[in-house]
Amino acid sequence: MHFYKSKPLVFFLSALLGLAACSKSSDSDPVTLPTPVTEPLKIAAAKPGDTLIIKGQNFNEIAANNTVKISGITATVVSATTTELKVVIPANATSGAVTVNVNGITVDVGSLVLNPLTLYCVKMDTVTNAPEWLVGINPADGKESPIASMGEIPEYAIPNIVYLSATNEVIYLNDSATGLIKINVATKQTSTVRLAGAGNLVRFNELVTDKSGNLYAIKNDASIQNNYYQNFVRIDPKDGGLTSLKTIVRKNGLHVEASTYVPATNEIVGKSDFGGLFKINLRTNDTSTIQLTNGNFETVYGMGPDKQGNLIGYKMITDPNTYNSTEQVVQINTVTGAQTVLVPITGDIYLPQNTICALPTRNELVGLYEKNKLYRINLGTKTADVVTLTTQTNMWYYKMTNN
Repeated sequence: MHFYKSKPLVFFLSALLGLAACSKSSDSDPVTLPTPVTEPLKIAAAKPGDTLIIKGQNFNEIAANNTVKISGITATVVSATTTELKVVIPANATSGAVTVNVNGITVDVGSLVLNPLTLYCVKMDTVTNAPEWLVGINPADGKESPIASMGEIPEYAIPNIVYLSATNEVIYLNDSATGLIKINVATKQTSTVRLAGAGNLVRFNELVTDKSGNLYAIKNDASIQNNYYQNFVRIDPKDGGLTSLKTIVRKNGLHVEASTYVPATNEIVGKSDFGGLFKINLRTNDTSTIQLTNGNFETVYGMGPDKQGNLIGYKMITDPNTYNSTEQVVQINTVTGAQTVLVPITGDIYLPQNTICALPTRNELVGLYEKNKLYRINLGTKTADVVTLTTQTNMWYYKMTNN
């Protein structure tokens, strides 16, 4: 009798043991974490201090939980989403592989060439008229390194030069403004590509690049009678293919120059007619114009982003009575056009357009001065100094960009 009465107790204990076994088995099952997936890098080269953007999937939204290494050196992840990491390239990093580690899983992103901060400049001999050269200049000491011959090109034929991080190339338009001439600063090889649709009535100007390694320009089309079309386009530098961003019809044309990219607003901003700013938002493709200066007596010759990504410009103010000029470095509000003076410049200084570069990592604005000197304006200390590039008076430096 006692044997049969104990059966319910046996069954109850068996059930408890079974549940415990199931629970133990469940606790020991490994948790499968998603493997990070990365897209190929959109840039081939960068410099220490630059922000590298890595796109993909299955990143951790907490920045510290993602580890990015460049040639084995750990970089700082400044922001993270599940699909994008923003990374500051460390000062001691060297060229090499880029890897991402998430959830203990490491994946290769690609390789990156790291170059020191360099000014790229066109140099010519005004006496012998020898072929122009593309040279690299160290902004700290003015030391120069030859890169490649550019051939005999009239000064007017090069409206501006740009550095494209996607391919590690300096790029400019040919003399007919219908194609690209590209110089790889690492291999020193030169190549050319014709732009799609270019011709006698369809030409290009105002090359500009963004921080993701994309190349843009203005396509000028006068092929339709009584109208003049300007189209902001993105250029594929490999084959000259175009992607239209925005078309504008102007009977008198729209003159835009000194274009630059402003990362804070993701806009291309350039000087337009009558002292204004012309802007195109690269996310929405919307365009707008704002007043920048007061007529012909105020001119902003060069613009670029500062270390916070805001727009700064080199401005000349001319007295309408005496025609004496004063210069300033100003921060420009790209919404209102309002300007804040950062550095008043003393002396009669003139930095020609398309020779001015903003260097955020050095907190400087630099430009070419008196044809063979580098004028450096420190935005932090509000001081300026001059570095002589050469003592040869026949050498002329013009058109400048930086990596």
